[in-house]
Amino acid sequence: MVLTGPGGEVTVSGWTDWAEWAAALEAASPGITADARPLPTPAEAFATWPLLARPELEMLCGPDHDLPPGVVRHQWAGGAAWLAPSAVPTSS
Repeated sequence: MVLTGPGGEVTVSGWTDWAEWAAALEAASPGITADARPLPTPAEAFATWPLLARPELEMLCGPDHDLPPGVVRHQWAGGAAWLAPSAVPTSS
């Protein structure tokens, strides 16, 4: 991705962690991350995205957090994911 701003043009390629994105954003537009919104809580994340895997949750909320009450672990072929209570299928 090419970021363009008052600081110039910066390219971010491939899967990179948030620190690299933040540095690229700052290089392209100095000061842009100063007023960034806070990370969501796990409960807020599950309210928006009812199915999350651990890497997604850590990227959104940061590491070392507790899962909100009612979240259900589901084992997929590729690993585990967690579903918000609203996303858990019910049998009829």
